[in-house]
Amino acid sequence: MDSPALISFEDAPFEIIDGDRGKNYPKQNEFSDDGHCLFLSATNVTRDGFEFSECQFISE
Repeated sequence: MDSPALISFEDAPFEIIDGDRGKNYPKQNEFSDDGHCLFLSATNVTRDGFEFSECQFISE
């Protein structure tokens, strides 16, 4: 099996933003188990990379 190609975040085909905890942060009822946009938080970050066993999504 071939390994996936590695690209930099800068060249990623999606937008990466650093959200804030202010008025723009999604409310608890706006998260779902699937949806338009994967929402990563500090709980998804490990020493070895990202943990995707428990993911949250937000709508468009």
